[in-house]
Amino acid sequence: MLDIELIRKDRASVEAALSKRLEPSEVSRALSAIAELDKQRRELIGDIDAERARRKEEARAFGAAKAAGQAIEPPPATRRPRCRSSRTGSPRCRSSSTPR
Repeated sequence: MLDIELIRKDRASVEAALSKRLEPSEVSRALSAIAELDKQRRELIGDIDAERARRKEEARAFGAAKAAGQAIEPPPATRRPRCRSSRTGSPRCRSSSTPR
């Protein structure tokens, strides 16, 4: 298994080492796909962190307003239900009424 950090930092040496065992064109294509997926993953992580920060700030503001005695509506529920994929690929979502 290859470490993604190694692929990011020294792609040329990883590509050279893998080309000794595999077809060089396939190695290049696979490493390009890995790099693209890694980029997408890192972008999504950034989006998730930004959303968490926004929710946390809303919760702080709500708590401060409530502690000050202000009548305030809670923030709208924006969370999606927890879902996980089954082995067949169809999503199975748990709702609040479904027992665990």
